Amino acid sequence: MSSGLQSDREQDPGRPYCTGSIAPIPFVHSSCPEDFRVVELPEGQPGAGQEDWTHVWFEVEKRGLSTAQAVGRLARALGREPRDIGYAGRKDAMGITRQFLSLEHVDAAVVQELELKDLRVLGTGRRSRKLRVGELAGNRFDLTLRDLPLDRHEDLDRALSQLTREGLPNFYGPQRFGAGGVTRRLGELLVAGDWRGYVRAFVDSQQGPNPSPETSPVARLLSALDSDQRRDWRAARTLAADLPASLVPLAKQMARRPLDLESLVRTLPRRAKALHVSALQAAVFNRVLAQRMLQVGGAGRVLPGDLLLDPWTGEGEPAPQGEAAAAAQIEADQLKRVPSGPLPGPASKRTRGAVAEWEREALQQSGLDLESLASLPGALAPKGARRALLVGPRDMSWQAKGTEVRLQVTLPPGSYATVLLDELQKSAVLSQ
Repeated sequence: MSSGLQSDREQDPGRPYCTGSIAPIPFVHSSCPEDFRVVELPEGQPGAGQEDWTHVWFEVEKRGLSTAQAVGRLARALGREPRDIGYAGRKDAMGITRQFLSLEHVDAAVVQELELKDLRVLGTGRRSRKLRVGELAGNRFDLTLRDLPLDRHEDLDRALSQLTREGLPNFYGPQRFGAGGVTRRLGELLVAGDWRGYVRAFVDSQQGPNPSPETSPVARLLSALDSDQRRDWRAARTLAADLPASLVPLAKQMARRPLDLESLVRTLPRRAKALHVSALQAAVFNRVLAQRMLQVGGAGRVLPGDLLLDPWTGEGEPAPQGEAAAAAQIEADQLKRVPSGPLPGPASKRTRGAVAEWEREALQQSGLDLESLASLPGALAPKGARRALLVGPRDMSWQAKGTEVRLQVTLPPGSYATVLLDELQKSAVLSQ
């Protein structure tokens, strides 16, 4: 792996825009949670089910909580481990969101009666298995844009019409990389095998925006991590009662296995580590998408060697050659099957020719290689996948009341409403 991680990040291409001919439209968004609402659309609704079905699926509404935070609260309330709870998609803490979760061997009535801060259970049902990541049909967004000038409403309509017609570039939003890029930095440290740096960065990430004073339990835990004395590691157990819940297992493991940094990495939640690795994959994808928009005349142009995907189902096939190539371009223009970009991993389907070369260069420019990803410990090595470069927003509509605009849109699984908003404002950082 390259040692120039910071410089690689600084060389990320700028964010190109599909609606670049339309001047930035100013507005205020997310001034309150009600400005950002999202409803997860599951592939199938859970019903009453059969009596012997052991998995309870339940819909929750959460306010200002990420999926991980909601899962943690539910797990504590039910006396279970967070890994026991299944979900189809990760939602960040922005706004008010509704999504389905699942848990096996739990009383549905107990789940329904839970009363937790900023989280309520809307209903329950039964299924025969755990809810898995990716099992959703899309997400329906209801967004409020404030202080949008009256004289820019026509430009708003033009921009939204263009995105519906030509497609939304399917960038990962900055939230994928964490505040200040922390999620991506954690992934870089993990892939590099810098166990001490990774664990320290993880501890720092659990403190929030205000670092603890030097005498706090978190600061003392970090000091113990920096020590090469077994007694300092064993003393970490005394900090457990005063640490955030996410750091308690780490402190206990330090006491059990002094100076064993690799065992600390194994102790950290697998879902968190997988998210850190996925941020690296997302950065490579964003680089490829930006380069194709800038260099080859748009993300929707089908090139020899491309792999084409349905943005909604993920079903794909290699780009055809010869006479069939023209028909493939028509389908791409209609946003039915569009070119895809890589989420690197050894099992990811490979492109050919110039497309494959661009993708290899993007991987190298990000300081990564497939060997380092494949050598990650445990089940962390990503298999790899493909992601559509463009998506077609559905059911787009907007209503204005003076300078306040409500925008509704449905996007495929994994696509970001914040990326759509930035096509209007043109102010985001591509990746951090």
